[in-house]
Amino acid sequence: MRELRVFQIGLGAVGLEIVKPASKKSGLKIVDCVKEGANVISTCEELSYPFYKHPELAKNLDHLAKNNRVRILGTGINPVFLMDTIVTLLTTVCQEVKSILVERVIDASQRRQAFQRKIGVAHTEEEFKSKIVGKEISGHLVLKTMSDLQPLSYK
Repeated sequence: MRELRVFQIGLGAVGLEIVKPASKKSGLKIVDCVKEGANVISTCEELSYPFYKHPELAKNLDHLAKNNRVRILGTGINPVFLMDTIVTLLTTVCQEVKSILVERVIDASQRRQAFQRKIGVAHTEEEFKSKIVGKEISGHLVLKTMSDLQPLSYK
């Protein structure tokens, strides 16, 4: 199973007691936390929709969480949390919503090279399509996530 590590913990005194046995190892892993009975929430984008690139890992984590009666929640932070969840949450206090416009523009040329490679910057259109189909790059993961949830075409 691929190793997923926990880099920050905000569990408070009770939560830290739960994962104390796991923390004696070199760095916490999601699997270790789950085995100790801790629920895990992560902003890792890939964990918000793991079935796309890592279907076997996703099944293993799901099985492990169910066997340990805990939850693993991958929220993602960009853009799923910021553009979907927050907007939905903020409108729950409204009696009527006439329209919502959320816009995000990213200049990938200013981002780190790993991110540029991940989303397919600097490829020809043919290379990009080939790498998307071969799952070598994900484009932006939200595109695949939304295409599986909505009756839209994914191009």
